Amino acid sequence: AELSSRLANDVPLLCMAVPYSVNVALRSLVTVLGLGGFMVGLSPRLALLALLEVPLTITARKVYDARYQVLQQAVLDATANTATVVQEAVSSIETVRIFAGEEEEERRHSQALAKMLRLKDQMDVERALFTLVQRALQLAVQVLVLCHGHRQLREGTITTSSLVTFLLYQAKVGRHVQALVFGHGNLLSKAAAGRKILEYLDREPTGNTGGTWAPATLRGHVAFQHVSFAYPTHPKHLVLQDVSFELCPGKVTALAGLNGSGKSTCAGLLERFYEPGAGKVLLDGVPLRDYEHRYLHRQVALVGQEPVLFSGTIRDNIIFGLEGCGEEDVRAAAAAAGALGFISALDRGFDTDVGEKGGQLSAGEKQRIAIARALVRRPTVLILDEATSALDGEGEAALQQWVQNRWARTVLLITHCPRMLKAAD
Repeated sequence: AELSSRLANDVPLLCMAVPYSVNVALRSLVTVLGLGGFMVGLSPRLALLALLEVPLTITARKVYDARYQVLQQAVLDATANTATVVQEAVSSIETVRIFAGEEEEERRHSQALAKMLRLKDQMDVERALFTLVQRALQLAVQVLVLCHGHRQLREGTITTSSLVTFLLYQAKVGRHVQALVFGHGNLLSKAAAGRKILEYLDREPTGNTGGTWAPATLRGHVAFQHVSFAYPTHPKHLVLQDVSFELCPGKVTALAGLNGSGKSTCAGLLERFYEPGAGKVLLDGVPLRDYEHRYLHRQVALVGQEPVLFSGTIRDNIIFGLEGCGEEDVRAAAAAAGALGFISALDRGFDTDVGEKGGQLSAGEKQRIAIARALVRRPTVLILDEATSALDGEGEAALQQWVQNRWARTVLLITHCPRMLKAAD
């Protein structure tokens, strides 16, 4: 939700600020230089006095911009936090209702919204004060020029028409000086938005994504060699410590253990979501980091316990990321996942829209489609991480039958289900 808010709010701010500010700055600079030359020609002394507006305006703007950037960043952060609160409440609405947390979520949202509005009000107040100060400085310089112009009239060093012309030029130059300073300040004020965006763009992936190894065939032999791993958020807590095991081609290997013992972490390492802190993960004797990215994820498929579907049709979700996938392959994968029955019963079959995040389907139906999405790839290595958690007996039996048929050459089965454990070699 925070990233979505940055994309929806910060990026447009930066995109609008740059071309607008540059355009205004160029036009104003040309106007100031041109009219400034005419003013010097009319009266060098008055022109020098009129130039006092430039340093005064710049100084006031610098003080204002320093404060405004801090407030702008705070507003953007508060907006992102408000979006996060809303996204969490909406995406977890069932949990909120189960625990009667509607009032608590409403309170959280009200607090986040109030903070954002308070900061915006503060920005508006400071903008109004700056405008007042800027206008006061402009009037002060104009009065000073007018007084000296009146003196020159009495001395006879300037004519009435020249003084009127000078004052008209000064008013126009003053507006363009303010526009010039505004353009520069506007860029600086939007730097808060740009800073966060550039932080995201400058991030470098921790793992190597430049592998090129993509052999024509794979046996599917997986080896964990003395692997240790800790999550970046808890670097001192080793989830895996000196772990070694093998997944043999043509075999179903079950991985069981207590919650938090690192089973899903092994699956994540095999999918290269993370890099081992120590040791190696090999596929057919080659480190995973050396494989071409798309090739590796075509050969290694994962079905997790919390299936993720995208807006679109059932077919779109099954063939997600694949090109040239035929109808027969889609139907065969759906049948192997035990999903063909309920899909065929739908009015539009495979063309049924699943809704946002698969919201139009039950948990078991989403799980079966996720399994079909993995099977249609005919992966060399298949990881089933508690993939039967949302399946009924029929779906579990279909998956067990598929595991025994071994479409994939290597299967890693992470489960606590006794019936599924029986399918392991």
